[in-house]
Amino acid sequence: MLQNVSSGSQLLTIDMKLSENLLDRRKVDIGFAAKKLLKETKLSEHQVAEFCLECRNMNFHEERCVKKYQVYDAVLNCGGLESVVIDRNLLQSIRHAHACYTEHLEAKHHKQQEEIQKKEEKKKLEGQIKHLESAKKRLREEAKMEEETIDEKMRLYWILPALLVGL
Repeated sequence: MLQNVSSGSQLLTIDMKLSENLLDRRKVDIGFAAKKLLKETKLSEHQVAEFCLECRNMNFHEERCVKKYQVYDAVLNCGGLESVVIDRNLLQSIRHAHACYTEHLEAKHHKQQEEIQKKEEKKKLEGQIKHLESAKKRLREEAKMEEETIDEKMRLYWILPALLVGL
C-alpha cells in the first residue's frame, strides 16, 4: 500500500485498522537481535506469532503518531490555524458533522437502553421461573404427603374389618 503513496495527504487516508494494510506477522521487522533470540529460545510457534503481532501493533501506534505530526506539519505549511478562512461551507460541514455525531450518540444510547431493558426483563422472567419451580416442588410435596395420608387411611379400612371379623 505504501508503494502507491506519493503525498502526505494520501498517507493520511490509509486505514491502519484494515488487516490488508498491515504487514503479515512473518514480514514484521523485529530486528536481527530479536530474531536471533527467538530462534535460540524454546518458544512455541504460537508464542512467537503473538510476539510478532505485538510488534506489529506497536508499529501501528507509532505510525499513528507519525500521522499526527504530518497533519500538524500540513496545517503549518498552510499558514497555521489563524490563516484558515472560515466560510459558510465550512460552517455547514461542521454543523452536519456534529449532527451526524449527535445522531450516532443518540442511537448508541437508545441501543444501550434497549439492552438494559432486555436484561432487566430477562432477570424478571428468571425470577418468575424460579418462583414457579419452587411452587411446583411445594405442590408435589403436598400431594405426596396427601397420598401417604390416603394410603394410611386405606390400610386402616382394610385392617379394621379383618379385626372386627376376628372378634
